[in-house]
Amino acid sequence: RCGSLERSIQVLKKDVDWTYSAPDILRSHWIEQGHDEEYADNMERFLYEIKFEAEYIRNESGDHYCSECLNNKNAPTIILHDDALLPHFKEFANAIQVTTSDIEIAIENIELNPSALGILFPSMEGKASDFWMGSILFSAENVAECYEIIAASIRNHHTLRWLAWVDNRISSDKQAELLIESIIDNRSINTLTLNNCFNQSDINGCRALATLLTCGRPFVALSFSRNSLSGIEDVAAALATNPQLETLRIGDNQLSDSDAGLIAEALKQNTNLQELCLLGNNSITSAGFEKIRSTIYDPSSLNAVESCNHTCYVDHMDVEGNDYGMTPR
Repeated sequence: RCGSLERSIQVLKKDVDWTYSAPDILRSHWIEQGHDEEYADNMERFLYEIKFEAEYIRNESGDHYCSECLNNKNAPTIILHDDALLPHFKEFANAIQVTTSDIEIAIENIELNPSALGILFPSMEGKASDFWMGSILFSAENVAECYEIIAASIRNHHTLRWLAWVDNRISSDKQAELLIESIIDNRSINTLTLNNCFNQSDINGCRALATLLTCGRPFVALSFSRNSLSGIEDVAAALATNPQLETLRIGDNQLSDSDAGLIAEALKQNTNLQELCLLGNNSITSAGFEKIRSTIYDPSSLNAVESCNHTCYVDHMDVEGNDYGMTPR
């Protein structure tokens, strides 16, 4: 918190008569770099939005602001790193530092290297409440340093409530451990989305999820969709320890009837979970879902009813693609 305050004070000292001073980047710059006209069009839009938001955040952003200037989601191509962008990132970062608004920030479909991360991430500490990172490109030679910068920033980010890390392929177990440990060390994050990050054969998504479930710190919701989870013995065992978690979303994975049986047994021991989303796990057949259903509601005897899970709603889809919910009674 002291670091964030000190950065804000330094920015204010320098910016008594602030104007946006990052140098213009001519359209010809992008063409000379080998990009086409469409890329140049997108960069003109991108730079305009950074300037607009930097000015708006400083002057009239109000109590809450959702920043989209670094969200390149719908663009035709990814924005690649260029040192010419750094002064513009600095203007945006300085605006974040001095605002009193509650900020939501989305960064997507952009290449970030250590120099860009070193400008952007410290500015968000103590400022942003919700943070989305999607389809971020890290070059192979910089990926380890990038993860170190991101992990250090997450640890220091005491206002962060929701973190989304989506479509960012984690390339090693070491990087996965660094990210998960930083999230656990951060005591303010209560909602975490890690979708389509672990679906490579040598990266263990089940271990990452089990670590989060057993870390001893509460979460409102965890989303681990599209991570090729299967053989979830460790996850089910962690779920059976009754962690302080209200919602778990593990849809669109590769769960089987065997996994469904493990989930059913875990739910018998869990009284905290209120919602479990299994949508898209088409390898679970009706027999597998029946195991879960009987855990949620089994009227065969009074003892069976008493031993059911009376707290968790389970959302799932059958083999025909019909969406069903299992409601505890």
